[in-house]
This record gives sequence, structure tokens and C-alpha cells, in this order.
Amino acid sequence: MDYIAYDPHTGSVWVPAINIGSVYVVDTSNDNVREISGFPTNEVELGGRKRTQGPSGVSVSDGVVYIGDRADSSVCAIDVKTLDRKNCGHIDSTPDGVVYVAPTKEVWAAPRDNSVRILDAQSLVQNTSHKTLAKWPSSCGEDGPHCISLDEDAGRLFVACSTSAEVLDAAHNGEKLSSIDTGNGVDDLAYSPATHMLYVGAARDAKLTLARADSAGKLSVVTQVPTHEGARNSVVTKDGTVYLAHSSLGQLAGLTVVSPLQK
Repeated sequence: MDYIAYDPHTGSVWVPAINIGSVYVVDTSNDNVREISGFPTNEVELGGRKRTQGPSGVSVSDGVVYIGDRADSSVCAIDVKTLDRKNCGHIDSTPDGVVYVAPTKEVWAAPRDNSVRILDAQSLVQNTSHKTLAKWPSSCGEDGPHCISLDEDAGRLFVACSTSAEVLDAAHNGEKLSSIDTGNGVDDLAYSPATHMLYVGAARDAKLTLARADSAGKLSVVTQVPTHEGARNSVVTKDGTVYLAHSSLGQLAGLTVVSPLQK
């Protein structure tokens, strides 16, 4: 399991199961689970070990969820009501994460080659007309940055590093505004613009960090709670419940769920 996504319109968590070629849709109101099967998989050797690759990237738009599959380098649109595949597009590299960009109605797919492939959200045809406007450094170290989350109104970019999270000034020149230590094993993070809360799961150190960003972009840790080895890549629901995917560490069989903070 790699990335997961929360759909606030349906109250569902979408969970691609990379090793079995399925995507699970969890209703957070009653824990009912539906399965979308039949995604391609293949077997690759990484670090001397054979691993199965399949659906891993996921991003939610209005009425559609986009799934990136590493096995056939596809990005497919899924109807959130019927769970039927609408259409699929293919890119020339293996997609890792996928993100729906609402203002431009595009799907951005990020392979593991320090590049981005951009597709039209309707046709899923690749667009090659974009140009890089700026490059901002991070202080993530030799591992580099992993994933990001944007607060568009505040002009803040939240960056996941292996052992920390940092905030960049996206409204100006990408200046680093603050950072916090999160523990080792971070891959993705979740930010709620409504509450200014950041949620970061550390798989190796088995903990979840909750931090608040102030108006100047300074992060302060609210609490850190123990989870389970392997738990990472969080999403947060409307009531503050946090769901975390799992990596190969800890041999978890499902999602880790953390209850919301009591006021």
C-alpha cells in the first residue's frame, strides 16, 4: 500500500492495493468496504527482492477519482458513484503519485525520475506544452523532498521530507518559513486549510505528528501519538479522524485509524 485519498463529498477513503491489483473504497460512516478489481499488475526486482506492482497513486476530483498504475503506466478515471472505469491514459514512465489540479483541470503524474507528466483530466491525453517557471531548494537532505501539499489561499507549500516537514513561501520565492521534526519514515503528508493542521505519519518511528501552522507559516507541534511500524501517508476526514496507509514495514494488514483530538 502506498498512497490513499479522502473524498469529502462521499466521506470515502480510497485505498489502492498495489500488490493485488485492486482499489478499495472505505465508507468512513460505517466502515463498509467496496472493491474495484482488475487493475494490471506485474513483478519487478528491486534491491534483490521480487515485488508486485500495480495501482498505487490516487487523487480525488469532483465525481471522479484518478488511479495511477505502475504495472502498465496508466492513469484511469473512476466514477465515484458507480465505481466504473470511465477512461484511461498512458504515460511514457511508471507513475508513482498522481494529483488532480482543479484550476487547470489536469492530472499530474510523478514518476520516480524527477519529472512530471501532465494529462488533460477529461481525455487523459498527455500535455507537453508546460515549462518550468522556478526551482525552489528544500532542506530535506540527500533523500530529497517526497510529497507536497498546498494551501492556495495562504500561499504556503508543505513539503514532506524523510524525517521532517517544512513550509515554503509559495506566494513569493519559495523561501523556507519553518520546519518540524516528525520521526523517520515520512513519505506523504496531509494538510487541512480549514483548521491549519498538518498530519505526518513516520513509518519507521511508528508515530503520527499533528502540527499547526500560524499565519506566518510557522509550524508548532500539537501532539505526537504512537501508531504502528509501517503506518504512513495520512488522510484526515471531516471529523478529524486520521487514516494511515502502510508500507512494507510492520506487516500491517489494513489501514491504521487514529481518533480525533478531544477538545
